Amino acid sequence: MSPASSAAAAIDKARQVLGDKVPVVRADARDLDAQRGLAERVREHFGELDVAFLNAGVSDWRPFGDHTEDSFDRLFDINVKSVFFLTQALIPVLANPSSVILNSSNSAHGGYGRANAYAATRAAVGSLTRS
Repeated sequence: MSPASSAAAAIDKARQVLGDKVPVVRADARDLDAQRGLAERVREHFGELDVAFLNAGVSDWRPFGDHTEDSFDRLFDINVKSVFFLTQALIPVLANPSSVILNSSNSAHGGYGRANAYAATRAAVGSLTRS
């Protein structure tokens, strides 16, 4: 099964399980327009959010010397940039008060083999959370 058909199957299953009361939206975490569209869907459906839990993340466990600019950019685009800009896109739909929870990883705090670039992205999310 291709990744696209696997994602489509997962989305269909989520729609079946969650029913009509919960919007199921597919959006590329790296696409800032898609993130703004997601925030707009949230606003249209719910009006505002009391809590947002952001858990975007991919891992890439390769030796330090094997990373390319593309692999590095993919990790930072999905794990850091998407979290930053989705949080920004959600600001207009956050209730007052509300909570935004950014999920990271213990890789940000330890030295794990082949976790170099991934750990850097998780540390960046941790720093963003504290900011």
